[in-house]
Amino acid sequence: MLRFTIPMRSRFLIVCILLLRTVAEAQNYVVEMVSNLHTGTGGNPRWLTVYNNQLFFFASDNVNPNKLFSMAPNGVPLLCPNVAGSAVFGDGTISTNQSMGVLNNKLYLPILVTASGRELYSYDNVNIPNLVANINPGTASSNPTFFTPYNNKLYFQAKTDSLGAELWAHDPVLQTTQCLSDINPGALHSTIAFITVYNNKLYFAGSNGNDTTAGNTGIELYVYDPVLNTINLVSDIYPGFIGSNPTALMVANNKLYFVATDPLYGKELYEYDGNNVSRLTDINPGPAQGVYTSDQSYPTFFNGKIYFAANEVNNMINLGVYDVSNNTSTVLYCAGPNVNGIPRYFKQWDQKIFFSNYSDTAGTELWATDGVNPPFQVWDIHPGALGGLAYGGYPKFFTEFNGALYFNAMNDTSSAEELFRLKVQTDTIIQPNGINEFSKQVVATVTPNPVSEQLRLHIQTSSDVLYSYQIVDFLGRCMVQSQRMLCKRETLTTIVIDFSNLAKGAIF
Repeated sequence: MLRFTIPMRSRFLIVCILLLRTVAEAQNYVVEMVSNLHTGTGGNPRWLTVYNNQLFFFASDNVNPNKLFSMAPNGVPLLCPNVAGSAVFGDGTISTNQSMGVLNNKLYLPILVTASGRELYSYDNVNIPNLVANINPGTASSNPTFFTPYNNKLYFQAKTDSLGAELWAHDPVLQTTQCLSDINPGALHSTIAFITVYNNKLYFAGSNGNDTTAGNTGIELYVYDPVLNTINLVSDIYPGFIGSNPTALMVANNKLYFVATDPLYGKELYEYDGNNVSRLTDINPGPAQGVYTSDQSYPTFFNGKIYFAANEVNNMINLGVYDVSNNTSTVLYCAGPNVNGIPRYFKQWDQKIFFSNYSDTAGTELWATDGVNPPFQVWDIHPGALGGLAYGGYPKFFTEFNGALYFNAMNDTSSAEELFRLKVQTDTIIQPNGINEFSKQVVATVTPNPVSEQLRLHIQTSSDVLYSYQIVDFLGRCMVQSQRMLCKRETLTTIVIDFSNLAKGAIF
């Protein structure tokens, strides 16, 4: 239980705890670097995938560039078995992130080998990865992506010189790997993307052509029926050859949600109920972009609402919320009005939505919302400033594993991008709901209050505890965040916090 004794007086600066729940939520987590694989330039972990009770990802260490690593619960990253002659695992870039495929107790992944290009491999966590098929014969790559396991088969996009990029399937029982349809005939690409299972069928973005040839639709929503072995156009949302370019397909609430563009309303949120396609939002009225999807800002469904990056009329991108029950959209200003937060990499975990978001005080850092209270900054992963601009941890690629949320981020210029994790701080003594169910007891007082120059935080505990504190403004922006510190049992600990450089007003 956390108790504050706060004498209220009329001064120009007030310290209050009216939003104790918001502050407590932020303090109830701890972020830590898992490892520093590549000192200096960073390991750049990506394609994070849970398989066989381990976390697998592509990364680089000081010796092995762009290789496959694994990490068991509470362990350290280990280099997986290598393929003789391999040049690069995965896509070889630091910006792209997807997931590897898991099917029938095997991990499916792309591996680049000089002799055969980047092709589909399987890995059983014991032996050296095995080549599934050289889909694009010779040294050229098929670049398999968008792995989607369904009904004992692995569906994915791959390209060949003769067929272009099309929808493929691998059957591990029959040991077959085949192209399902040449939607864009010949060597032209169908640009298969965002393969998603809905109502026992596979939906995806595809193209039968993007030129002015009669019948070409550009990139639109397609469906594959594995029973009938047929592929059909679901809807031509943007008539003509340009295409609506559906992205971020997501199944929730017995519907298929996605983002698409049409000539009248621009880029907005849509739904498909198995029969009809309907537009849900008009965030930026007219043909302008209303929903931002770059950098994996893909909408996420949580507690009856869809969270997304809303591009407003003033081109500020903030947290959009679409309420399915009443068909309304709102925009939340996490870092305050006139701040371009650009929320992205949404991930549902621990009964909240976590995401990356920018603020003027902390840069791009880790934020969250429970859908009821205001969004709050969870952690300042990369504290400090350079030239008056706040550093940012730039967290991304959130993946749940072993009771924690793992992600790519950086906390200083020496570690660059490495693997981090967010955990619930089990030794916390914060209780936001006022229910006395903790064995550890804490009494905390602040003096003076109101404060003008220095605040003294006095803490007494019944046992040794680790603690940290944040100072948050009225908009939820973190102004000051401490490191974790030790408070010894039965000892009065006093922390002096300098307020002289903080803006006047109510803070928490």
